[in-house]
Amino acid sequence: CDYVIGDGFLLLVEYKNTVASFDVGFEFEQMTKLEEDFYEPTLSPNGDFIIFSGEQSVSGNNIKQSLKASYINSFGTRSYEIFSTSPFRTQKRGIPFHYSWDGKNSCAIMVRIEGENTLYHVQFQISESGVKNVRVNNLFSVKYPEVIGPPSISPDGKFIAFVHKSTSDTFVNVYSIDERKIIDKTIGGGDTSKMVCWGNNLLFFPNLEKNGIVIWNPRTEEKIVHTISQEIYGRYKIGRAHV
Repeated sequence: CDYVIGDGFLLLVEYKNTVASFDVGFEFEQMTKLEEDFYEPTLSPNGDFIIFSGEQSVSGNNIKQSLKASYINSFGTRSYEIFSTSPFRTQKRGIPFHYSWDGKNSCAIMVRIEGENTLYHVQFQISESGVKNVRVNNLFSVKYPEVIGPPSISPDGKFIAFVHKSTSDTFVNVYSIDERKIIDKTIGGGDTSKMVCWGNNLLFFPNLEKNGIVIWNPRTEEKIVHTISQEIYGRYKIGRAHV
C-alpha cells in the first residue's frame, strides 16, 4: 500500500512538472479584444506580425468587416486596420468576408453584403510603426443569384483566381492585376465555398466538366488536365508542384 501511495505521488509530481513546462515553453499574447470576432489569422513570413479578418459592432445593429494586422515587438502588441467596409445594418453576424495574402504587400478580399459580392485588391506597406500607402481597387462585383467564392492571390501577387457561379454556369476566373481584367475563364469551376490553390505560381483547381484537376500556367496561359477516376469531396491541398 505504501508503495502504491508513493508511486502515485511520483506520478502526480511528474504531471505537475509537465504542466509547468508548458508555461515555460510558450508565451501567449492577446491580440484582440474579447468582445470582437476575428478569423483566419495568417503569420507573416518573418514572424513579426499576423493578418486577420474581423467583424465588429459599430452601433446598434450596425457592424463592419475589416482586415487588420497585429505587430509584436518589445513594446507589446499594436493593431492596425488595413481595410474595412462601411458600417451596415444586419440581423445576423458572420457576413462572408474572405481574404488571400501574397505574404508581402498585396491582398485579395471578397465581401458579400445583402447579396452583392465584391472583389477587392488591396496594396499596402506595413511596419511596426503602422500601415501606410494603402490602395484599394474594386475589381469585380455581381449580385445574387450570381455568387463569387473566396479569392486566391498568386504568390507573385500578379493574379487573383476565384470561382464564379453565374446564372447559367460555374467558372474559375483569373484576374490579371497588371492588365486590370479577367484573362481566363474555365467552365466547370466547382464549389463557390472553396478557394482554388496556387503552387509554384501554377493554379490548380478541380473541374467537373473535364472530370479532373486543371493546372493553369499564367506565363504561357496553357492548361493541363489530370483526369481522375473519383469525385473530389471536402477540402483539398496542393503540395509542391513539379509541372
